Amino acid sequence: YITDDGYFAKMNYMKDIVELEGFTYLNTLDYAGIDVATDYFDSGHSNILGARKSSDLLGQLISEEYKISDKRNQKGYESWDVSYETFLENYNEVNNNKEAYTKRDGD
Repeated sequence: YITDDGYFAKMNYMKDIVELEGFTYLNTLDYAGIDVATDYFDSGHSNILGARKSSDLLGQLISEEYKISDKRNQKGYESWDVSYETFLENYNEVNNNKEAYTKRDGD
């Protein structure tokens, strides 16, 4: 995970612009329980574990803010259910074998 001053300056700059335009800036590191030791594949990209945490948080916020209902297991959304099952298979593979999929010192 990149933690130098330049990175934080860029993030703060983007946050200011987003909020100035009237939108909410969301840093998932602050709210999703991201652990850079297990939720990142390399110094700049999350693995599926981190992506799920971020997605779960974003989904919760969208659902609450825009009152969008959950479409799982509803008629017309079957392809989404199949995709989710495939995602869970991949997620469980990574979660059960974290040492092969997470960032290690020197990588």
